[in-house]
Amino acid sequence: MGNEPNDKADILNRQYESVFTHENQEHVPSPPGTPLPSMSEICVTEAVWRSCCAKSIHGRLQDLTVYLAVS
Repeated sequence: MGNEPNDKADILNRQYESVFTHENQEHVPSPPGTPLPSMSEICVTEAVWRSCCAKSIHGRLQDLTVYLAVS
């Protein structure tokens, strides 16, 4: 067993990765039935971010109750 932090990290990383299935990414099967139409590329500009997402996140942050203790 390694005693160095990097050795420990490598051992834990190998253990973590061992529980996942490694599949061939070149031949991903298509679902049966009618094929789905292709989708154009999504491009989120800074203007879109500011008008949509930033306001939503800001609103959620404003609604947080910061005076309660964490339980």
